[in-house]
Amino acid sequence: MNLKNPRLAYREAAVQSASSVELVIMLYDMLIEDIRGAIDALRENNVEKRGEELKHGMLVLQHLQGSLDFERGGEAAVGLERFYTMVRGKLMEAHLKSSLELMGEQIRVLLEVRDAWRESAKQSQAGREDRPAIVPLPVEPELIAANGWSA
Repeated sequence: MNLKNPRLAYREAAVQSASSVELVIMLYDMLIEDIRGAIDALRENNVEKRGEELKHGMLVLQHLQGSLDFERGGEAAVGLERFYTMVRGKLMEAHLKSSLELMGEQIRVLLEVRDAWRESAKQSQAGREDRPAIVPLPVEPELIAANGWSA
């Protein structure tokens, strides 16, 4: 545990005691935090900080994608793979275009999916499920069209 940095120490303790679904939620929160940092950097016209924030966000996405279990997750895992690929592409586009709107839209879709993971965690904790449910992806037509994503 890191005693010099209380925030890091807290985060390390939370990770060590978290369930697998809680870890996924933490990664979503971290990714959203990274995008918000990139938005702040864009507003400050700080290209270097924006790049660092988005680079870390890409690493978080890579970890989320790398942890997908296609054997047990089936179509849901394939859908999440596509979702993460779409978010990565839109973040790269937002960085190249310096688009606050695109970054904000990615936060919105990530919050929707993160909230579904939270609901899954609540159901698991309430004993309604032996293992967490795979989270359905947002499938609103306008959301798909806005992000250029096709299933």
